[in-house]
Amino acid sequence: MRKLVLFGVLALGAAGTWVYAQSSEKAASNLTAPTFTEKQAQAGETVFNASCAGCHGKELQGGFAPALKGDKFIAKWSADGKTVADLYTKISTTMPKGKPGSLTQDQYENIVAHILATNGFKPKELRKEDLKNYSLDAK
Repeated sequence: MRKLVLFGVLALGAAGTWVYAQSSEKAASNLTAPTFTEKQAQAGETVFNASCAGCHGKELQGGFAPALKGDKFIAKWSADGKTVADLYTKISTTMPKGKPGSLTQDQYENIVAHILATNGFKPKELRKEDLKNYSLDAK
């Protein structure tokens, strides 16, 4: 697998540089930066604070659960060809802890938007059906 230098920041955090394992340049070129609206990110922050911050921290810094921002998070969720759809699926099928799948699709999409915004992605509408086209290594 080739190591590609990742761009700046993703879901949950400041800016940084990451190393991304991708099987081919062609596969990477087919992915675009994830999109979402400012409204989705704001709504996601509200849902995140109510349903996720107790374990992941209000600033997504981690605590009882892993951090959702920073180099380690980005590396994990951009390795091996993972897409934002993979992140959405993980969140929507396993969270919140003890009540997986208890939020609406919109709430899960908004949480993903909040994570993306926190990690420096720029707003543009995010829809679940498009997530498979987005990678955390493209801004």
